[in-house]
Amino acid sequence: MRVVFACLPAYGHLQPMVALATACSAAGHEVLVATGPDLVPRARALGLDAAAVGPTRAQGEDLARRGPAATAGEPALRRVWDQYTFVHRFTTDGARLRAADLVPLVIDWHPDLVVHDVTDFAAPFAAAVLGVPSALHSWGPPLPARLMARAGVKAAPLWTGAGLDPPTAGGMHRGVYLDLCPPALRPDDAGDIPRVQPLRPMPPVEDRLALPAEIDRLPYERTVHLTLGTVSNRSLGTFRDVLDATRDLRVNVVVTVGPDQDPAVLGELAPQVYAAAYLPIDLTLARCDAVIAHGGSGTMLAALRHGLPQLIIPYDGDNVRNARLCEVSGAALQLPPRDLEPDAVRTAVSQLLDDPSLRTSAQRVRDQIRAMPPPHEVVPVLERLAAGEAMPGA
Repeated sequence: MRVVFACLPAYGHLQPMVALATACSAAGHEVLVATGPDLVPRARALGLDAAAVGPTRAQGEDLARRGPAATAGEPALRRVWDQYTFVHRFTTDGARLRAADLVPLVIDWHPDLVVHDVTDFAAPFAAAVLGVPSALHSWGPPLPARLMARAGVKAAPLWTGAGLDPPTAGGMHRGVYLDLCPPALRPDDAGDIPRVQPLRPMPPVEDRLALPAEIDRLPYERTVHLTLGTVSNRSLGTFRDVLDATRDLRVNVVVTVGPDQDPAVLGELAPQVYAAAYLPIDLTLARCDAVIAHGGSGTMLAALRHGLPQLIIPYDGDNVRNARLCEVSGAALQLPPRDLEPDAVRTAVSQLLDDPSLRTSAQRVRDQIRAMPPPHEVVPVLERLAAGEAMPGA
């Protein structure tokens, strides 16, 4: 079997797919990652063959700036902007630019299956042009059904322009839905998604990486991990606010500022703080008692995979949705960026460390994740899909 794994060029789009792509490769199948040119080196560093398609992340962000709420700061306008980005950017200009490269790639490489992320509307289209099945690889909680329906309407010209009937939801659900969402986080507005296959969220294998010895020498017994992912990490003021607020707590802070940032931007650090650009998140979380993060799906699920309670500081996109769902599950607290006062941060971090109900809820979700089938058990599902066999719910 030959499988293309297609995603937009961002860590949070690629990382969730790597475990399944690696499992396919380990089972003897040919795997090719199709992503923006700036993320190809990352895919190859993880042991996967990769080809460049579509815009870079910077070019994609330039597309995202063209909209009615591009400078929105208020929450209501911010939500308008998030929906504009998903419904318009990913389905129109972004999809056309990716399709211009992705369609020739799949015609030349001729995969038996295309697996794609939640925002790559060019991928199911390219699979349909070639006449092969596709599968949607989720990040975490499914998106609202109404948002997917609106996106499908906007994506329709891509299909009709090629003489194809436009499917619902832009073709996102034309095959199997690979569902990383544990039951405790399932939203009530996702509608009925056909052909759902649960898949345990797993980290990429990063054998060559280890934690720095300096982390062992941090002074306190308990440790929290502070990260803002690879998009919200540009909000340097948030890093500084959290570090200042926790300076007087007897807790270590291991902070990662993102692979595109130098930790020196944080300035002088307290003795209980260790800062790096990037650390393997599962190795890091194995040493931690709690997490302070932005609510990105990858970070949120990684923390839950370790049964760790979280303080979520949601910015935009799926962050706000994830924060609400995780808080409702009992496994997280949330503080909007506008409420990031020192006393509020100190109180929340102390609650993460001292309130056993938060840890109990996080461990309950951890147990749900452990019960989900791991990637190597899902590879046979992809094999049957590629062979044209009927899938559950078809």
